[in-house]
Amino acid sequence: MAITSEALFSITTVSGKSIRLPLKQWIHIVESHDYMAGNVELVLQTLSEPDFVLLGINGETLTIKGLLQDFNIEKVMRSCI
Repeated sequence: MAITSEALFSITTVSGKSIRLPLKQWIHIVESHDYMAGNVELVLQTLSEPDFVLLGINGETLTIKGLLQDFNIEKVMRSCI
């Protein structure tokens, strides 16, 4: 099988930037980070509908999804008392 530069997906982020992910790049990501295999939909959702958008130390945009899904503010508050 030949790996082409065909886009696995192309989306516009919440900040208005256009992102195109070639299949070749996705394979590279999955080879280096095997836990990402099968998570294309989660990547798409994180880029297009993040819970948080942060500015990285090098000026890059970081999108975050699901980080606080198990966050319990009441438990945190009780531990501070």
